[in-house]
Amino acid sequence: MDQALQDDLRRRLEAERETERERLEAAEPIEQDKDLHDIARGEAGQSQAAENTRQRSERLGTIDHTESRLSKVEHALERMDEGSYGICEVCGDAIGEDRLRAYPLATRCVEDAEDDAQPGGTA
Repeated sequence: MDQALQDDLRRRLEAERETERERLEAAEPIEQDKDLHDIARGEAGQSQAAENTRQRSERLGTIDHTESRLSKVEHALERMDEGSYGICEVCGDAIGEDRLRAYPLATRCVEDAEDDAQPGGTA
């Protein structure tokens, strides 16, 4: 992979890292507060308890997804620093430049990624 492409991918990954960090900072904290306890006891009604539970579940899902994505971005940047970026973690072959342009977080070549997607794959 030429240096210009790697520099471009690094900029994209660094921008994504910043975006994901901002999302985490903006996520409302999940608290076990008195209101949730009161709602669970029926003081505000079951529909409100269900709505609060749904909102809490959505926030937790968003936080989990963002943390996972941030971890993948950090891993890609670490691989760049180590000189192993663009090398398949399974077979050791180069990951195609088109694949990296489309998905800079790729850690596997197309063939190994497809193998994992098949039933019985090692994903």
